Amino acid sequence: RAIHSACTTTGFFYLIDHSIPPSLTTSVLHQSSLLFALSPDEKNALIDSVLQRGYTRFGEEKLDPLLQTKRGDTKEGYYIGKEVSIAEKDVKKLRGPNVWPSTVTCPSWTEDQCTEFRRVMEEYQREVMRVCMDLLAVFSLAVGLFSGEEKFDENKDRIFQPFFSDPTTMIRLLHYSDEPSVPEEGVFACGAHSDYGMITLLLTDDNPGLQVKLEDSWVDVPPQRGAFVVNIGDMFERWTNGKFCSTVHRVIQPASGLERYSVPFFFEPDFDALVECLEMCRGEEGSKYPPITAGSATLKRSISTSHTALAFIENTMPKRNHVSRNNGVAETDNETNNVEVSKQYFLLKSEPDDYSISDLQRDGTEEWNGIRNYQARNFLRTMKVGDRAFFYHSKASTPDLTGIVGTCKIARTAQPDVSALDPNSEYYDAKCTKENCRWDSVLVEYEQSFPVVLSLKEIKEIARQEPTGIIAGLALLKQSRLSVLRFYTSSLIMWLSQKATLFPSALPGVPKDIILTAFLNKKYLLSGHMITLLSMDDNPWLQGKLGDSLVDVPSHVAAFIVIMCDMFEQWTNGLLHCSSKELRGTPFHSLLNWILMQCGMLEWVAERMGPNNLPLQRIGIY
Repeated sequence: RAIHSACTTTGFFYLIDHSIPPSLTTSVLHQSSLLFALSPDEKNALIDSVLQRGYTRFGEEKLDPLLQTKRGDTKEGYYIGKEVSIAEKDVKKLRGPNVWPSTVTCPSWTEDQCTEFRRVMEEYQREVMRVCMDLLAVFSLAVGLFSGEEKFDENKDRIFQPFFSDPTTMIRLLHYSDEPSVPEEGVFACGAHSDYGMITLLLTDDNPGLQVKLEDSWVDVPPQRGAFVVNIGDMFERWTNGKFCSTVHRVIQPASGLERYSVPFFFEPDFDALVECLEMCRGEEGSKYPPITAGSATLKRSISTSHTALAFIENTMPKRNHVSRNNGVAETDNETNNVEVSKQYFLLKSEPDDYSISDLQRDGTEEWNGIRNYQARNFLRTMKVGDRAFFYHSKASTPDLTGIVGTCKIARTAQPDVSALDPNSEYYDAKCTKENCRWDSVLVEYEQSFPVVLSLKEIKEIARQEPTGIIAGLALLKQSRLSVLRFYTSSLIMWLSQKATLFPSALPGVPKDIILTAFLNKKYLLSGHMITLLSMDDNPWLQGKLGDSLVDVPSHVAAFIVIMCDMFEQWTNGLLHCSSKELRGTPFHSLLNWILMQCGMLEWVAERMGPNNLPLQRIGIY
């Protein structure tokens, strides 16, 4: 009952009597301080830019980019996860070999020091894992209280255990500098955020700094020696339909001149676990959030704050991100323990005579209010800062002008829609009060207008002919009356963005059964591309421009055509082009293998090509 009360109010509590010996927690903090005392060159040698492991520098993460406009968190960190060899399949699932200090990378340490560091961290990892597994039973009982049954049921303590047979875990060693935080100038030890996983166990030294946002105030969470600070994350809130609170928190470094060390342990479900509303938490309005897969949700919220350059394509995995509103505090795709793949995508409808994409371009931002449908409102509540939305003109003057005309970004998460409280507004709702407003609005920001309208008529026609069913499953075609929709199919998003930005003039001649998948840079998902892999039938239609000439690109059913796109050209300072036949001394197969390894996609491509098909080093390029 105590945990039930804590999770429905603050989402935070202290955990005592956890049976982890003080000698071990003291050793963990001591080893952490020794690690961060290494020279910059030694610490930089511990960076792993691919597998989400190892060292992150001061200022590398921005957990609250709306306020941290000039610099990142005044902390450095170190990732330690489940040990998985590079050859194992799980290397793609936020797992891989850890980066342990050695006498090669850290010459100032002896071999005994390197061994002791690893021994302490692996022992601690086992102990906190055990504590978290024990907590699952208690959390199950706490959630069971929503059913209203008072008597103990021995099966009620196993609600969550089936989803944690092989949990995703991460230890983060954190070192906060002695630089005082200046919130009014956007300087934070750790910017405001909510954790996006299931449970976080925080070990900290005796120095204060952690704050939790309760209503409109920041409340200090003083350290208690021998106790863990436990908080629940967005995934747990989603499981309980918002009944348990994933609360925004931050770290403020006081002007004491003291450095601070902490060690959060992030505990998340199995990578492929389905997270959906528990029946006992559903209520009259039903589930607030659609089902997701834990691994997909973690990936979507993770790359943007960290050093890791992983990029996964969602449609290579089973179809599998919620954000706490937390009193309207703007949240981002950021967190301290993992790395991001792509943002969520939505569709916002507006009649052009009422408010058009040109109006949004003129205004820059606009309050998206007046939503008076529960399902559409629930979609608003899942939006987070940085998510993108397609701007859709509905009821245009002609059918060809009714469709997707551009994109915008979510600039602020959902908060109560004040128009519902205004008697003079056309969106006034007499049942709403200041204390209990059932409608929400978000702030949107103009991003781009498409060169051509992606008409509903055309999308329906392509959906009719497209054989995979991807486009036919679009919510736009199934829930056409809703003014706010969410896209769940990443390949469709890629298809739309490619169609709008790359091939508008060539569309009439493009076969409708082309499957187009792009590796996209996470920050420029709609406006810039890294690599495109194109799978075609035997009908020639593609041409590449070489110099002043258009050259046919013959297709091969056993091969992908690899297209280097504008973002790749920028990253290589123009050395590699979409239209170049030569790679200026870089063997293409080595380059491609490197790219695919960076993206975690080498196995994906190899599986789909098959061992007897065209080998990777012979994939065509133009």
